[in-house]
Amino acid sequence: MRCRGGEDTLILDCGHGLIDVPGGIEYRAVNGTRNALVIKGGAAAAHTHRLGAESGAVTAGAMHVTYQGVQRVDDSIRAKRLPIELEPGLDELELSNGPTFGRAQSLRVRARHAGGQVDLNLTNQEAVALDLAKGVGRVTVDDFRRRPTRLRLLTLASGARRDDVRIATTPPGVVTRVDGGGGSDSVAVGSLTGSSGRTTEIRGQIHVSNRGGKTWLSVAADENPESASGVLSAQSLTGLAPAQIGFQPGQLAGLTVLLGGGAILTVEHTPVPTTVLGGSNLTTLKVLGTEASLEYTAGQGVDSVQVGEGSVAAIRGHVLVRGSPRGNVNVTVDDSATTAERTVVISDHGISGLAPAEITLAAGANPSRNGLTIKSGHARGFYSVVDTPPLFAVAIHGQGLDVVNVAAVHQPFEVEGANGVSIGSSAVGLANIRDEVTIGPGGPTTVTIDDRGAAAARSATFDGNTVTGLTPRQISYASAALRTLHLLGGGGGNRIKVTGTRPGITTSLSLGTGADLIAVCATSGPLVLDAHHGAGHRVVIGSTAPDDTKAELQPIAGEVTLSATASNVDLIVGDGGGHVARRGELNQNGTPDLGPAAITWGPLHSLAFRLSRAGNAVLVNGSPSGGPATVWTGCRDKVEAKPSEEIPCDLFVEGSKPSEDTLRVLLEDRSAAVDISQPAGTEPGTIRITYRSGTTKVVSYRNIRNIIPPRGG
Repeated sequence: MRCRGGEDTLILDCGHGLIDVPGGIEYRAVNGTRNALVIKGGAAAAHTHRLGAESGAVTAGAMHVTYQGVQRVDDSIRAKRLPIELEPGLDELELSNGPTFGRAQSLRVRARHAGGQVDLNLTNQEAVALDLAKGVGRVTVDDFRRRPTRLRLLTLASGARRDDVRIATTPPGVVTRVDGGGGSDSVAVGSLTGSSGRTTEIRGQIHVSNRGGKTWLSVAADENPESASGVLSAQSLTGLAPAQIGFQPGQLAGLTVLLGGGAILTVEHTPVPTTVLGGSNLTTLKVLGTEASLEYTAGQGVDSVQVGEGSVAAIRGHVLVRGSPRGNVNVTVDDSATTAERTVVISDHGISGLAPAEITLAAGANPSRNGLTIKSGHARGFYSVVDTPPLFAVAIHGQGLDVVNVAAVHQPFEVEGANGVSIGSSAVGLANIRDEVTIGPGGPTTVTIDDRGAAAARSATFDGNTVTGLTPRQISYASAALRTLHLLGGGGGNRIKVTGTRPGITTSLSLGTGADLIAVCATSGPLVLDAHHGAGHRVVIGSTAPDDTKAELQPIAGEVTLSATASNVDLIVGDGGGHVARRGELNQNGTPDLGPAAITWGPLHSLAFRLSRAGNAVLVNGSPSGGPATVWTGCRDKVEAKPSEEIPCDLFVEGSKPSEDTLRVLLEDRSAAVDISQPAGTEPGTIRITYRSGTTKVVSYRNIRNIIPPRGG
């Protein structure tokens, strides 16, 4: 049958049975652009189409039809399955709703080619399979407002070539399969452009596979009008669209998901390398498990990313979280329920050792700060903080057992619930602590601040809550439940002022290798000072230290101890500005009662004690081993020296002018010889006591009005 009119239609009415013509039916439309072939009615167990550029063939049972020069084919033969073979020469395929035939909605297959297009409108077929093996290039699935009548399965079967399939809508009740045949295909769901899109019209299931090849799958939900909650599992993505998007894990090359504003995506598994892009507003990503790599980039707000939910043991694929030019991220790594010990390294690019795979962090090209919070488990975690990721404030929340070593931070760093926190290192000291460090509640926590590697002089202040001056920003432990606090000084010759210590908590200060000046102005808890290294150290105790003349001891409410390694320390105790009359003892090992709290020492290079003008009474039983002791009186004091043969006593008592002071030297051993010399000019007076063993004790004095010497043998 040949037609030349240009708008010809051949109708094959199979309502009373398929038309079986020996040799088949050949329909040629010689010219025109609106020629049609209509096949209606009837049913066939075997039904196929071959579609080319204005030519093709139809087989239904014993009926065989070929055509040429036709731009439209309508087929309503009932069939369980309809394979469609696409011939070479077709550039693009569009699948959508076609025209209705009575009440029947058709599926339109529009094949575009260089000379025009061919529409194949199908209805009453339950499964339609399009064979793309000979190469179409691009397929779009869009504009499905209604389900094609009787259609349940739509299959796009590609070959070894690369095919680009874009699915914007799918009809409800119809499964759309994209089956690759070995090529490197791409399937974009929700977008016809391959970038932004919406998935609200994906009302029928999608399944993607590729036998012998790899398909790149992308899902664009960034233009969805409302926030959605989705789940990515080992074989599907659900929740971001009305229908499930499924895939064959081993047959994908990669998966990309574009989230909408306010969307929440839970990642249970990443069977293939997966990329997730945040939306326009406050996107949330929860990562429970990864097998392949996962990469997340923030959208345009401050997104929330949670890795793990009580455990990160299922994070076996590398996780990368990064900001964007207009977005930031707050990342929480939750390992709080684990009972396994962890050895963790936090560096400038992320976290290793916490999960089986590394978690990498990267800031976007904007100056706003991101956040990283690590929730540690029940067992001990050993954390080495070699640096902090750029523009990420870092916090570790432990449960009382963690040990955290902080070598370098360039962003704010916080740790809670740690057993021990060490800041700085013996190699470089605190040189790499470039931002604030905060030790929070939990614990109790032993805090060590290690500046031993510092070569430059430091001027620092520390109290019961903070340390300032050692780093550009403060080190704070105001809310920490401290066990002990240790400060290890550097070698540059430091000036350190102690303005308070925590009640009930021992604070220790180790002097460095330079000549340090330590001013102890106030204490509420015990303070221990040691000087294993260096020489020329000075320790001044009193409220206005290092000025001892106006100082008073009333704020020294916590015991101060200079350890047995302080023999290279000159100790000055200042109560010159005090208003309380002191009554107490000064001996070889300290003074237990000349202030609110005891001050004790071992060997010292020298000791000086300045009394107030309140009228004090001091009993001196000896001087520190290793150096002399000096008592500066306040003008109305009574000083009694009671040397003994066994205890060192090298004492100098100097009064102020005018002096109403009294110095009395007591002698227990009457057999000892006493030699007295009076002051002469600037030379002090001396009372020298020599025992039978040859041991000599000396008490020197100057500007003392009343001298009561001992009586010897």
